[in-house]
Parts: sequence; C-alpha cells; structure tokens
Amino acid sequence: MKFETKRVWGGFGVIVSLTFGVSALTYVPSARAADAAGTLSALRIAGAVTDGTLPTNSPEFAQMANACQAGDHIQAASIAANSKYFPATLARRLARQMMVPTLD
Repeated sequence: MKFETKRVWGGFGVIVSLTFGVSALTYVPSARAADAAGTLSALRIAGAVTDGTLPTNSPEFAQMANACQAGDHIQAASIAANSKYFPATLARRLARQMMVPTLD
C-alpha cells in the first residue's frame, strides 16, 4: 500500500496554520482593547485589502480593530490601504491579473 504523504502533510499544515492563527488572535496585546467582533472584522478587512500580509501585532491592526469596534469600517479599510503592506499586495494582484487572461 502506498500512502499519500501530500494529503497528510497538507492537512497537517492547515491544522498548524489554524492553530497558530487562533493563538495569534489571543496573544495580541494591542488588539485586546477591541472586542471579538471588532477584531474579527479587522481580520476580514485586512485579509481583503492586504491579502493577509498585515500582521495582527502591528499598530495599524490595533487601530483597525478599534475602528471596527466603533462601527467605522471605512476608516478601518483606509488604515489597511495606507499601511506599508498594501503596495506589495496591489502589485501582486495586478501581476496575477495580467498573467491570467480570464481575469481581464
């Protein structure tokens, strides 16, 4: 019998990623001021705007979480767009769109 190591290690990687992702949420001292809903909203916005490159321990993320807690999601998105992580994300998105003809 042959074992499919790709599937085993792929699943293991997902579990490890999720474990570290959840632990990162619980150990972020700057985002503890915000509630859970504000932190989750900030994570979603950071994922959409910067493709997840904005670290959760950065001061921008804490500002985003506080803005989301206050209900100002547009301000949170503008904080992410003005961060140093957005230009690299934009370049990657444009390059991917130019390489894949179906995205035109």
